[in-house]
Amino acid sequence: MKKEQIEKYWHSPWMLEILPEVTSTNDVLKKLALAGCPERTVIIADRQTGGKGRMGRSFYSPQDNGIYLSLLLRPSIRPREALQLTTAAASAAALAIDEVEGGPAMIKWVNDIYCRGKKTAGILTEAGFSGDDPEKPLSYAVVGIGFNVFEPEEGYPEEIRNIAGAVFPRDQRPATPEEREEIKAHLTAAFLDRIDLFCRSLSEKSYMESYREKSFLTGKEVLVLTQGHETKKNDPVRVIGIGDDAELIIQDQEGTISRLFSGEVSVREI
Repeated sequence: MKKEQIEKYWHSPWMLEILPEVTSTNDVLKKLALAGCPERTVIIADRQTGGKGRMGRSFYSPQDNGIYLSLLLRPSIRPREALQLTTAAASAAALAIDEVEGGPAMIKWVNDIYCRGKKTAGILTEAGFSGDDPEKPLSYAVVGIGFNVFEPEEGYPEEIRNIAGAVFPRDQRPATPEEREEIKAHLTAAFLDRIDLFCRSLSEKSYMESYREKSFLTGKEVLVLTQGHETKKNDPVRVIGIGDDAELIIQDQEGTISRLFSGEVSVREI
């Protein structure tokens, strides 16, 4: 994917650097951020050898089939407000997938994008802090996202085969590399345009409307997970909404309503 291809579709002022291979776009950009790299720098890689997900997981990043990018922001927000960036990125990703006629895309709280019941994109936001004062703004934030745009011809590895999917199903995979690169460029530009718009008005939280509309957890019964372990294995809760701070609003079997600001949930057949 070339810079000129992306610029055909976009309207937002990002500074792009496209690399053939990195360990992790987030790791590369965090080092640049600490060295004083300007805001709105974007690192895009054709392949990652150490792609990262939340909670220490890896993100499978094969060559030619995906988009792996990280963008640098220096927002005037406090550490506890960093979830806004992840939420804005999730909304931008889902809307971008719709724009290129992939999907349809839905959001699984808090940071995963699903198409046809399988995970097709994941977001990891990592922040730099100005000191120990939780009221001081972040010194920087790196928002990384990986899109599985096309399913690899050989399929996904066995350990993720039942979980991983692609923006475009196998029968819609273009035959030529040139066609695939063009679609990836369009999706990249659509995502950068959307997140640019959202980040320019973070305090207004304009991304929350689409985030709620795209949530596929609302109305479902789920199990609450902490660090990957089920904490209420025999006590599912119902998701009744998404709050203004992107927290999950849940109701237990006794009718008590509470709010979940972090962690993970798993949909179960109850």
